[in-house]
Amino acid sequence: MKRRRIILIVAIGMFLFLPLVITDAATINANSCSYADVSAAINSAQSGDIVNVPAGNCTWNSQLVITKGIVLKGAGIDSTIITGNYAGGNMGDAQDRSNFLIAYDPANPSLDEPFRLSGLTLDLGGTCLGVEVRVSAPNYNTPLTKIRLDHLKIYNTPAASPGGGGFSVFIKGPIFGVADNNILMGGSIETTGWSAQAWASTDSRISSVDYGTQYFFFWEDNTLIPIKTGSTFLVVYGGNGMKYVFRHNIIDGSGVPNGFSPLIDFHGTQGTGSTNLGMFGGEVYENTITSAAGVLLNQRGGKVLCYNNAATGSTWKVWPTEEHCDYETTGPYTSVTSGQPEHITDSYYWGNTRNGGRITLYEIKQTVNYDEVHPACRVDHSGYGTGIVPRKDVHVWFEPDLTNNYTFDGSSGVGLGSLSARPATCTIGVGYWANDTKILYKCNSTNSWVAYYTPYTYPHPLRTDCVSYPTLCDSVSEPPADITPPSAPTGVMVN
Repeated sequence: MKRRRIILIVAIGMFLFLPLVITDAATINANSCSYADVSAAINSAQSGDIVNVPAGNCTWNSQLVITKGIVLKGAGIDSTIITGNYAGGNMGDAQDRSNFLIAYDPANPSLDEPFRLSGLTLDLGGTCLGVEVRVSAPNYNTPLTKIRLDHLKIYNTPAASPGGGGFSVFIKGPIFGVADNNILMGGSIETTGWSAQAWASTDSRISSVDYGTQYFFFWEDNTLIPIKTGSTFLVVYGGNGMKYVFRHNIIDGSGVPNGFSPLIDFHGTQGTGSTNLGMFGGEVYENTITSAAGVLLNQRGGKVLCYNNAATGSTWKVWPTEEHCDYETTGPYTSVTSGQPEHITDSYYWGNTRNGGRITLYEIKQTVNYDEVHPACRVDHSGYGTGIVPRKDVHVWFEPDLTNNYTFDGSSGVGLGSLSARPATCTIGVGYWANDTKILYKCNSTNSWVAYYTPYTYPHPLRTDCVSYPTLCDSVSEPPADITPPSAPTGVMVN
C-alpha cells in the first residue's frame, strides 16, 4: 500500500510539470461530399469541432456560408472535388460575400475561434468566386487571429476585377492568419480591410505596421498559376487599411504572355472624396516568379519591405508611386495609433533578382507635391511641408545600382552582406541587410545602427504549433515527455 501511494504522488508531480494539449473537439464525418451532407455535418458541429468530408466528386448548386469556428477538411487535393454550379449573387461587386462558393463569416468574431479550411479541390465552373474569409459590419475592428486556409486547389474562376481574374481567395477585414500550400489557378488573391474604420481603429494590431510580427495575413508556400491571354494580369492585391505578407510562393506566369503589370499591388488612396483608403503595408520576400516580363511590385501607399525575390524574364521593374494626395479622401489621413500616413513611407527594397542578376530598375513612377497650393491636394492644408512624395532616401530606400561598380558606404539606399561588412558610418534612414543574421539594420541616428526587422517565424506557427493550435496544425502531436525527475513534494505524509 505504501508503494502505491508513493507512485501516485510521483505521477501527480510529473503531471504538473507537463504542458497540456486539451481539446474538446469532436470529429464529425459527413456522409458524402454533397452539399446536403456537408451542410448537415456542419449544422451538427459545435464551435471547435472537426468536420471531415470524404473523397468524391460532387456538384454544389448553393453557396456554403460557415458562421462558427470549425475545421472543414476534405480528403485532399483532387480527392474531394467540389464543382460549383452556383452563380455569384452580385458579380458587379467582386467583394460581395454572395459571390463566393464558400464563405466564413463568424456570427460572433469577438470569440476569435480557430477556423480551418483544408483538403479540397474547388472547380468554380466560371460562375462564382472561390473562398472568402471576412469580418462583417458592425465588427470592423474585431480581429480574427487563428485562421488557416491550406491544401486547397481552386480553378475556373470567372473573369472579374482586379486585373482580369476573379478572386480565388479573398480576405476582408482585420484577419491575421495564413494561407499555405494551395494551388490557385487563373484567379487573383486579395487582402483588404474596412478602410476608414481600419485607419481610425484604436487597436494597434489593426492600425499600425510592425514588421516581423504576426499581425498580418500571411500567404506562404502557395503555387499561383495565373492564366490571361491578350493583356496583363494582377495577381496579389491589397488595400483599404489591411496588411499582408507574401513569402515563399511560386508564381508560374507562363500563361500570361504579356507579363504582369504589376504582379503585386499595395493600393494607395483613391482620389477626391473617395472612401477607398490606402494599404497599411506588408512584406514581400523570397518568392520565385516565372514570367516573360513585368512589374514585380507597384507600391501606391503604406510601408513595404520587398527583398530576395527571384524572377526570370526579359525585364522586371519596381514602381513606388503616389497617384493621389492623402488629403483628397474623406479621411482619416493618418493612423490613429501610430501616426503613419497613407502615402509611402519607411519602405526598403533589396536583393531582388532577375535571371540571377540584380533587379536595378527601381523606378519612382509618379509623385505628388504636397506643398502645391491647390484644393484637390490640401483641402485643410494638413500636408504642407511634406513636399514631394515619394522621394528616394526619404520615403523609400533602394539597393544601389551595382552595375556601376558602386560600393555601399552607408550614405544612401540599402546595403547587404555579412554583418561584419556593415559600414561603421551611416546616414539616418539608410538600411543594411545582414545575410548571415537575417536582420535588417536601420540607421536611426548618424553613424548608429539598430536592429529594425527580423522576419516572422517560418513556417507560420498556425501550421506547426500543435500545442497552441491543435486543430489548425498539420498533425496533432503530443508534447515531448518531460523525463526530468520532479522535485520531491513537501508537506506530504505517507503512511
